[in-house]
This record gives sequence, structure tokens and C-alpha cells, in this order.
Amino acid sequence: MPGHGGEGIHLEHVHRYAIAAGVVEGRVLDLGCGAGYGVRLLVAAGCRAVGIDRSSAAIQFAALRYAAPGASFLVAPAQALPFAGASFDSVVCFELIEHVTEPERVLREARRVLRPGGRLLISTPNRPEYSEVPGYRNPFHVQEWDREEFAALLRAVFRHVRFWGQRLIAASRVWEGEEGEELGPLLPDPVAGEPVEAGSPGRGPMYHLALCSSRPLPQRLRRRVPSVLGGRLEVLIEEHRRGQGELSAAAQARYEAEVTKLYGHLAHYQVQNEELRAWAGRQQAAVDASRAGRAAAEAEAREAAR
Repeated sequence: MPGHGGEGIHLEHVHRYAIAAGVVEGRVLDLGCGAGYGVRLLVAAGCRAVGIDRSSAAIQFAALRYAAPGASFLVAPAQALPFAGASFDSVVCFELIEHVTEPERVLREARRVLRPGGRLLISTPNRPEYSEVPGYRNPFHVQEWDREEFAALLRAVFRHVRFWGQRLIAASRVWEGEEGEELGPLLPDPVAGEPVEAGSPGRGPMYHLALCSSRPLPQRLRRRVPSVLGGRLEVLIEEHRRGQGELSAAAQARYEAEVTKLYGHLAHYQVQNEELRAWAGRQQAAVDASRAGRAAAEAEAREAAR
């Protein structure tokens, strides 16, 4: 929820709902609404919104914290929605589908409850950037997709899909007058010498954002989707440093655990080696005793034959 989980997460989530406010309309269903702040933002934008979540604790919190005329909350799974068909104008589904074992069911349910021409706005992590590049695995994600895989998943249910990408960036803004009106172009860093293009600031998107419908989507939406939501850079920097420190500490802990494990293996092998040496000694003693016994028997036999 806003103010919890870090400034970066706050910006990512609120930016999606800010975009949704200009893309969806009418009666809106928020799948996996969590604490419910997104429902409140949609209602503030003029929608009537219903938030559902499997967590009864989250829904209880949402109903207390974000209650408002036009907002309602319900405990329900996204895979089996308790609504009649064609009962919503729009559906939003942010950072939910990667948590479920049957993502196709979620998409089919969203299509079922949408009125003809209704829209689904959905987001999910972009696996190459979110997981593969940093070597990170989110233990709560059942599966993740790259762009082509996610497009195939969506187009198996919705005929028309438009894609955008989302990623946190560090930016400095300059504007004219007391109030800034337009964001203006993103400029290349003259020191680093790396061009930064709007919508693709140096690297691929961390998240996919897609608008889906069974009918053609308009080229011009009520609100321009490519945008920048400002945040507190100093907080982001501090969170990054803290995160790096936590990663370093975690890496050191993993290294030490691995070393301890290896020393354990070494001690085990040393014990095994000593046991093998003792066994070999016993075997050699038995062989020597057998040879000595044979030699004594042969000597006795020779003596008796004289």
C-alpha cells in the first residue's frame, strides 16, 4: 500500500492506477485489490469500483481505510468471480496473475464479466529484467513471462492487446514558471554518453502493462499512457543503498554457509578416509596373518615329509 513497502513500490503501484484512471471507465473490477487504495483512486477518478481479494484481512482493512461512495470490497478468488456475466465496463489486474497456478482462468473470468467492448488493464513482471538479469527469484511467484509469452497468453483470450512497459528511473525535471505543465523529452546523459529514449530508459521494462479487449482499441485514449510519476529521489537512493547492503549481507551469509557446508563435507570425508585406512589396515593384517599361517603350515608339511 502507499507509504509501505518502499518508495519504489509505491511509485510503481500508484502509477498504474493513475494510468487506469484515464483508460478504464464506468463500473470497474479490481482483481487482487489488496489493501484497497487502488479502488479509492478509481472512485476519485469518477468510476464505481469493486475490489476483490482472497485475503479476508486485506478486505477488512480496505473496507475500513478506503471506504467511499461508489467503492465496495469483497472476499473472492479471481479464478471464480461471484458476478454475473457482462456486469463490468472495465477490469484492472495489477501484479496478480503471476501468483496463480491457472492464469488462463483469471483471464477468462475477466472476459466473462466484461461487457462487450469492455477493457482489461493488466500488469505483471517482465521475467528477463525482473528475475533473470539480477539472478533473483520471488518465492511468491508461480510463473513469470517475457514479452512474447505474455502476449501469447493474453491473445489466447482477447483479440486486441496493446502493450507498454514500466520501469523506475532516476530523473531531473526542469520546467518554466511556478507550475510545470509538460514533462518534455527525456534527454541523454552527457556524462555517461548513453541515450535515454522515452519509454525505454536504457534497459527493458521491469513490468509489462497491457490493455486488452474483445473489440478494437482506440488509437487515442482519454489519457496518454507513456508518462512519468514523480517520486522522492533521495528516498529511492537510500532504499537502493539499503537494498544493496542487504544483498551484500545476504551474499556474504550465503558464502559463509557454503564454506561451512564445504568444511562439513571435508570433515565427513576425512572421517571416511580414516575409517578406510583402518579398514585397509585390518584387511592387510588379515592377509599377513593368512600368509603367515600358510607359510607355517607349509613348513610343517615339509618337516613331516622328511
